[in-house]
Amino acid sequence: MNKRLLLIFIISFFRLLSYSQATSLTIDCQTPGWLSSMINYEDQQTIRDLRVTGYINSSDLIFIGKLIKNHSLDGSLDLSDVEITPINKLDENAFRLSKSDTIRMIIMPKSLKNSYKCFNTSKSGHYLKVDTLIAGGEIMHKISQNCFTGPINCVVFREGTDSINNNAFDGMGSLESLQFPTSLKYIGKSSFRYCSNLSSMSLPPAVEVIEDNAFYETSYKPDTLYLPDSLRIYYTTAFPLKEHQVIYIPEHVTGISNWYKRYVNNSYWYYSIYLGSITQPEIHVKAIQPPAVSDFSGPEGYGVTSGESFQNMTIYVPKGTKEAYESTKPWSNATIIEDEVIPLSINIDKDSITLIPNEIIQLIANLAPENADTDILWNSSDNRVASVDASGIVTARNMGNAIIYARTTYGSDLCDSCFVTVVQPVEALSLEKHNITLNIDEEEQLYANILPVNASNKNITWSSTDLSIVEVDADGNVTAKKRGVAFVKATSEDNPLAVDSCKVTVNQPVTGVTLNHKNCELHQIGETLQLVATVFPEDASNKDVRWTSSNESVCIVSNGTVVAVGYGTSVIIVITDDGNYMATCTVTVVEEADLPGDVNHDGEVNVADINAIIDIILGGNVDNQTKERADVNGDGEVNIADINAIIDIIPTH
Repeated sequence: MNKRLLLIFIISFFRLLSYSQATSLTIDCQTPGWLSSMINYEDQQTIRDLRVTGYINSSDLIFIGKLIKNHSLDGSLDLSDVEITPINKLDENAFRLSKSDTIRMIIMPKSLKNSYKCFNTSKSGHYLKVDTLIAGGEIMHKISQNCFTGPINCVVFREGTDSINNNAFDGMGSLESLQFPTSLKYIGKSSFRYCSNLSSMSLPPAVEVIEDNAFYETSYKPDTLYLPDSLRIYYTTAFPLKEHQVIYIPEHVTGISNWYKRYVNNSYWYYSIYLGSITQPEIHVKAIQPPAVSDFSGPEGYGVTSGESFQNMTIYVPKGTKEAYESTKPWSNATIIEDEVIPLSINIDKDSITLIPNEIIQLIANLAPENADTDILWNSSDNRVASVDASGIVTARNMGNAIIYARTTYGSDLCDSCFVTVVQPVEALSLEKHNITLNIDEEEQLYANILPVNASNKNITWSSTDLSIVEVDADGNVTAKKRGVAFVKATSEDNPLAVDSCKVTVNQPVTGVTLNHKNCELHQIGETLQLVATVFPEDASNKDVRWTSSNESVCIVSNGTVVAVGYGTSVIIVITDDGNYMATCTVTVVEEADLPGDVNHDGEVNVADINAIIDIILGGNVDNQTKERADVNGDGEVNIADINAIIDIIPTH
């Protein structure tokens, strides 16, 4: 029975241990190369979401690769606030993976200057599979060819990214959706060519150039194609077109390249007029002046002219511009109808939000025009982290990162996104010690426990109520400065209400002690001597002392008062309670012979002895020894005769 209970206890213990292991961690690594030592072995087995800040190097990246390869890091890897020393670059050897592993989200460093095939596992020829990649920004503002290779489903470009160069993601068949920043100005030739699964994106509103073949052979074929307002030239070969498609060409477009270049018979030929190749397209042109249209024809049997391609088209133009279009070729070959249709746009009211588990927030997607005839479809990149309902209400679930998307359901597939970070807040903070005592210049380390153990931000702010008495550094190291009492307070950086304090008493230690006498003589039994002990320094915290006599048959001592109880020598000792510092005084009790006429026994014969006899004659109460000394003439009586005897003795002294 006992063995059974023991087995149940062991199983329960290790189950509790497994529950306490972290699945989400934030590590601030200030020393490159130390990341592996900052995550204990148990957490390495269970970590799913990892955020790293500070400074890392190649060995840290290899360690992260091992977490992905051998362990459970398959959620989100957030390196946004990391600097990779020494050059802030990534290449195909960065993570050293040896097979095709999968991770839900990777957030690349904002400080990244460049990368080259950074998800290619190099020699093995395998790639890291990434659901969502967040990259680019102010520093890496140009995305070049082969920056990122591997099966990536969604790419989100940060604000600050202004260019995606030629062939950047050419042939990445896994790519399904794109999120462009408002800062993007240029999308290069064939940059997303042959991304056959790419079907979802929101074209950046400020992009000025989308080169030909940019999205050739993708699945981005919306029923209505809204071109960005700032576009200058519309390459009809930039997007795959389809029958009965509605195309909105913005007002700032000055030219339309309506041809395709192909290598035929050892020469480049221009052929296949795209606007003319789709069946019954509906073109809405917003330009006041008719844009120029390229007019090329290829070899016999291949090409048609722009004029011919416009013959079966219906062109919708702004009100008041019909005459201009009808008088301009090749527009004059089309059927011209005046129209006021305005392209749609969608914008979520928040770019990013930070929530705690179970927190709820309403996101609002604004449409332009406001009365656009479309519904909005909301979805989350990771419902395990944050979910969203049909009205845009976001509910935080677990720690991690997710992207909330809002898409139009009618016409052009417009989309906007909001980046969601779910953090575990600090609920409580407790110090391991609440009362300590130090001497001046002594130090002690205070430690604080944060609850829950998986809190996202475990940073602590330390403070002292009196810095002249106690100082405390950013790590909780306490230094005593001067005598007194102060409180050291620990406050959670994440939750100012999570506070605890420790009372610190600072003592001034004793450095020595002295006595007001070093040597003294007493001359009769019962005589007393007052010794005074002075403890140093003056502001010593504990000035208590202990008194002892080396020979209590000669002297006894209490609180510094010495009493002679016998003849001889005794050493009076005082010892401090703090530090056991010691001082001494040697006391000698001397036995002296009686002088005739020395009635008061002070060692002299003088008028004082006459006064003592008079007191006795008048009935004064004195001891027998004094009476014996007062009978100076030895006649057995104390009277005037004894006074006369003293008068006779005085001249001899």
